[in-house]
Amino acid sequence: MADMARAVAALLLSLVLIGCDQPPPPPPGTVRLPTEDFSIGPPARYRTPGVHDALRESHGVWVCSDERMIVVLSAACPHDGRGTYFDPMTVQFRCSRCSARFSDMGLPLSGRPDNLALVRLRLSLHGERGDPEAALWVNPRVTYRFEKNEWSSRFSLWMFEPVE
Repeated sequence: MADMARAVAALLLSLVLIGCDQPPPPPPGTVRLPTEDFSIGPPARYRTPGVHDALRESHGVWVCSDERMIVVLSAACPHDGRGTYFDPMTVQFRCSRCSARFSDMGLPLSGRPDNLALVRLRLSLHGERGDPEAALWVNPRVTYRFEKNEWSSRFSLWMFEPVE
């Protein structure tokens, strides 16, 4: 019987050790950003102003553009990490869990005391401006927070026309 107990204990220990290098699974609905840089394609793809949702499920980001610029926002609510959705009727992002609301460019609208915006991710152009083969790349490990005045960083957005 003692041998059986030792065998079961050894099996359980080996299962625990095998999983030690794996992060625990996130709570349901939590957004996980990729750990590596990824391409969102050429800037011309986003010339039409709006919220582009093609990368929402696969990469956990919203690509947003207006007539002047492109920003990439984490789809995670800054309050609890749960996923946000875009409501085209109100032209707002919403968190279904905490009821936070954000503008179509990620600014806070809900009047919450913490006034947190959606987080911007680092953007860079790989290639020459104007080259149709050039692509925008996102570094999900570098973030910019509105409430820390980091949105003024030139890497938190990409301008269609260069700023002089």
